Amino acid sequence: STYESIKRLNLRIMIQTENRKQKEIKDEINRLIKKTLCGEHIQEKGEDFVKMADGRRISLANSSSGQQETFPLTIILSALPFLVDARSPGQTVYIEEPEAHLFPSAQRNMVELIACVFNSHPEKLQFFITTHSPYILTAINNLIQAGMLYEESSQDVLPKLEKIVPRYKALITSDLSAYVLENGKAENMLDKETGLIDANLIDGVSDELAIEFDELLDLA
Repeated sequence: STYESIKRLNLRIMIQTENRKQKEIKDEINRLIKKTLCGEHIQEKGEDFVKMADGRRISLANSSSGQQETFPLTIILSALPFLVDARSPGQTVYIEEPEAHLFPSAQRNMVELIACVFNSHPEKLQFFITTHSPYILTAINNLIQAGMLYEESSQDVLPKLEKIVPRYKALITSDLSAYVLENGKAENMLDKETGLIDANLIDGVSDELAIEFDELLDLA
């Protein structure tokens, strides 16, 4: 019911948004959603469709599992920046495995979308995200690194940085906590020296596979 209410609200936001800053946020969020969905959401006679790059319109019910999983989340995320203001108590959003059924590139787009929405009202929005994906953690690390560079870099570096990771996507380490659950205990994944997430805690199997492959090559 929350999703349906926000979907109706989101349609009004799309029509009524006039504030320049809000329009810029909306345009960037919509761009990231198109990249994540690999298409554009359109609605006709109450039915949802995904319009593909080649012009085909596919009913959401007949779209890919990744699009079906991601669609409700993108609708809610697109509305969040316009649901909070100075008088709002804020919003807490729980996202379980945003990587579900998504290609690695779409997982990166999803992380950037969440970061963009968070940065629209960092004092009013709070996200709890669970993931098994090293791509999600690596994408977050890139945004954290960008955030550190924005705080440390000289003015002549900032234009170059802006082209790589725009400021509205960059994340600040102090805004994040990251934990891995092992044997019933939570272990901090943020490295004290680098300020980045230790993705190897969740992707140690990659090293194991690489070692095994090297051992196989030695026998060839």
